[in-house]
Amino acid sequence: MDCKFLLSAGVSLVTIFLFSCSSSGGIEDKSSSSSVIACSGIEYNPYSHYCFEGEIIAKGEITDARDGKVYKVVTIYNQTWMAENLNYNVSGSRCYDDEPVNCEIYGRLYEWKLAMGACPQGWHLPSEDEWRELLTMVWVNNLRSINYWRYSEEHEKTDSYGFSALPGGVKWPDHWGSELFHDIGIYGIWWHSSVFDGYDTGSTISIRPNSMKFSEIGAPLGYMVSVRCVE
Repeated sequence: MDCKFLLSAGVSLVTIFLFSCSSSGGIEDKSSSSSVIACSGIEYNPYSHYCFEGEIIAKGEITDARDGKVYKVVTIYNQTWMAENLNYNVSGSRCYDDEPVNCEIYGRLYEWKLAMGACPQGWHLPSEDEWRELLTMVWVNNLRSINYWRYSEEHEKTDSYGFSALPGGVKWPDHWGSELFHDIGIYGIWWHSSVFDGYDTGSTISIRPNSMKFSEIGAPLGYMVSVRCVE
């Protein structure tokens, strides 16, 4: 099996550079890689399979009847999650930097109200409790995708449950006549459905570089981040 990937370029909140693909290393299809990934000495594709306790296990699949897109899925104990970020083109959702290749790898970015109804039939935006339940069962570094994290060390990206958490970045609201996309390849940020501090907007769950746990922050209306759906 092929096992090649490229780490995507990204930007940090500190430097506030916009993301772009460099001529020396563009983004490849998420189903391929540029380094050998092995499980018990056998190469495998981390998009379609994962390595758990030395065994290569195939991820499941679902098809979104609305647009025909196929998503990898995994069952982690008593929860079944999409194993990639949602890429359903709800009106108003965006690709990072409006580049379609970013949607193909990292999924689309959504405002909270869009995210609340974006998952396919039979799936939903997870609640805070559902995220917490996942995190009581699985160490966060075991959820992080092996690919596409720019600043994380190898031991911080085991993806041993096949969840493949991806750092899709964020789009900030347009307050000053310009749109700001930040932190693709650096921060993974996802909405959950629970309302933040009584306001009509949700909270987010995030994975940061070298972070050993999820952190929770609220995000005002107009922020756009990634969506993971749970069955």
